Amino acid sequence: MYFDDLKIGMTTDIEPALIKKEKMLSFANDYDNVPLHTDEEYAKTTVFGKLIAPGVMSFLEVWAKYLEVDFFGEQLLAGKSTKIEWLKPVFADDILTGKATVTRLQKRSEKNGLAEVSIDAYNQNGELVLTAVTEAIVKCRMIKAEPDSNGCISIEFEESNCRSVAQDNGNVIGECDFTVTGSTWTITHTGVDPAYGGKGIAKRLVNRIIEEARVRQIKIIPLCSYAEKMMTGKEEYKDVLENNRQNK
Repeated sequence: MYFDDLKIGMTTDIEPALIKKEKMLSFANDYDNVPLHTDEEYAKTTVFGKLIAPGVMSFLEVWAKYLEVDFFGEQLLAGKSTKIEWLKPVFADDILTGKATVTRLQKRSEKNGLAEVSIDAYNQNGELVLTAVTEAIVKCRMIKAEPDSNGCISIEFEESNCRSVAQDNGNVIGECDFTVTGSTWTITHTGVDPAYGGKGIAKRLVNRIIEEARVRQIKIIPLCSYAEKMMTGKEEYKDVLENNRQNK
């Protein structure tokens, strides 16, 4: 799934993962060789009373099942970080199930964004045994310049210049400018060369900024007269309008 298609709050269920004793011991001997994981007689003397699975192994068993329903698929570019917290011991023959949720999205560039997935894993008794938060870099859907009916005029978003821009064969013939304050964009100016009036270019310029704001979970204040008239009081823009501008 492309970054553009992800939404905060999206969830998927993770199929059960069985913690097998032989696999648990093999992993512990190779990667976490401490008596709590490898020495059954010692484990009997601990508060747990028996061997417990290495925490990383428990997570990886759940992670392997998550990858069967992975949000990102072929659009994953790279992993960035994983933070795991272990809340309850996991034992041989436990069955872990889980749920993965998209909890944060941050667009990094026109090419990719940072997506955070949180996983909660439970044992067969319904006890939460571990949580994990993983950050990944995910490919964006590459948006080509949007031509008009005669194939000449294109609308592009220039994040570094805080604007959308209309061009006719490479010549700038309109733009919509905005300023950035925290998680809010304020549209300050929309203008189109009078020679191109009546073609709906101004609306396309504003809509291009709205599209990008939605992807980034950004709110918009339409300060310029054109954007204010276009957006205020319209149901189709309610999700992106800054709250106190919705009913003006």
